[in-house]
Amino acid sequence: MNKEEFKELMCGPVTVVFTPFDEKGQEIDESALKLNVRYLIDHGIKNGSGVLVAGGSTGDCFVMSIEERKRVFDIIVNEANGEVPVICGCNHTSVNTIIELAKYAEKTGANGVMVTAPYYWANLYDEGIYASYKAISDAINIGIMIYNNPNIIGKDMSVELLVKLSKLKNILALKECTPQHVKYIKVVEALSEEIAVINGSGEWMEPISYRLGTRSFISGFANFAPELCVQIHKESMNGNYQRADSLAKKFRPLQQILGQYSKELGSSCQMGRMYKEMAILCGFSQGGPRLPILPIPESYREKLSIALKEGGFTKDAK
Repeated sequence: MNKEEFKELMCGPVTVVFTPFDEKGQEIDESALKLNVRYLIDHGIKNGSGVLVAGGSTGDCFVMSIEERKRVFDIIVNEANGEVPVICGCNHTSVNTIIELAKYAEKTGANGVMVTAPYYWANLYDEGIYASYKAISDAINIGIMIYNNPNIIGKDMSVELLVKLSKLKNILALKECTPQHVKYIKVVEALSEEIAVINGSGEWMEPISYRLGTRSFISGFANFAPELCVQIHKESMNGNYQRADSLAKKFRPLQQILGQYSKELGSSCQMGRMYKEMAILCGFSQGGPRLPILPIPESYREKLSIALKEGGFTKDAK
């Protein structure tokens, strides 16, 4: 698949699919995962208006075994059945393991893989990052989405490095999570003609990012509010930015609670669980957390419940 074809696929909410466990957090709840993927497709996350990410960070990749991650790839690719593009999260500390996961994703029929730089050592030097991505690119024949997440890899990859990486044969997209607004603008200007640039900050940055020329944004909220996320995308694509902005603001109360909790912890490690709690409160099966992730404090669960109800997300919302 060439870069233009891949760019066409990377359109709409890039939904990081949650991985449900049983109530003790021990086993993957495969039935719930299948039902949740079907719900996403039936409610608008499909070709032309969405992408599914199997086993991303918010999909609990870091608490699963390699075999469990492969099983998640299998389930989501099979359930998607060509109705929606699937990108498999292959983040790991080991390049060899990344390649193993990426080859498996290709064999399964995924459209591409999402990969951070190996992240055990913070501030990995640029030459090591480039060599790692080159090895991965040389090993597979499907698209690679660079995942630039400073919180995970310990550095914000420079525009210069990202441009260099974009020249590798299978680098077809970038999930850009830089906290620097000016740098983000430079990245879009430098790369969006060459590869697909995905707004990694999600609904916070919409429709600002679409105004800059992007066509997709990462989303955890889409797991329980896919139609709203698709609306944001469609209004933005049609240039109805004021309408898109008003839709995106429906998530602000939830985002503020997420930010408050992260600030209190001094870490964002529990954010995936917070998203899952929202889904649970909206009626989706997600099961219990798996260590080192802990249950969400009841006080925050109550805040989420109130915000979801007031925002019209839950079945009993008025």
